[in-house]
Amino acid sequence: VLLLEEEYDDPKRVIVQFFDANHLQDALSQLKSCLKAAFSKRRLRRRTLLSMMAFREDMLRLLEAATLLKDEGKSTIPEDAADPLATSWYCASIGRDYTEWDYLPRHLSRKQYFNPYRVFKQCSNMSTLPEWRVVIEGLIDAAAYRGMEGEDGCICHSNEEPNAYSQCKRLVELVEAAHLIYVRERLFDQDKQQQQEEAA
Repeated sequence: VLLLEEEYDDPKRVIVQFFDANHLQDALSQLKSCLKAAFSKRRLRRRTLLSMMAFREDMLRLLEAATLLKDEGKSTIPEDAADPLATSWYCASIGRDYTEWDYLPRHLSRKQYFNPYRVFKQCSNMSTLPEWRVVIEGLIDAAAYRGMEGEDGCICHSNEEPNAYSQCKRLVELVEAAHLIYVRERLFDQDKQQQQEEAA
């Protein structure tokens, strides 16, 4: 268990902390670099590896929080939404040197995009938290020390997944889904607060 007691009681706080510390594109870039290195003869450079090892704990905390989160409907886009691809559904504020395109969650399916909690549920169904820890450790080890040559050999994965690459790729989906929750639940809370103020 990596979460503090107050984080365990309020796991959404972990998502906020994750994106306060990691820009979405930086997090995705680190994961994709690790995936490419792990499933090829490439190696992570020392500086990238050190950064990834520090990032690993953030990912483990995010995974742990994901197992505790409950869908309260705040992040689901209504099926009759006028513009489900409006920027406000996936981007709270645009960082320097980025555009709306950089925030688009292109690794998610339509159903996952409309309700990102589906990704958390799928991750929990595929593997337990201890198994996910082993997956992340194996991914970093393979990216740093071994030549995978496109094989799954040294990364443990769930029997529910067809191969180790599919298992590891779910981490990218997890980050994108968490970012949607980070954006939408803040938007939901702001709208609710505004309605209360207008009613008063």
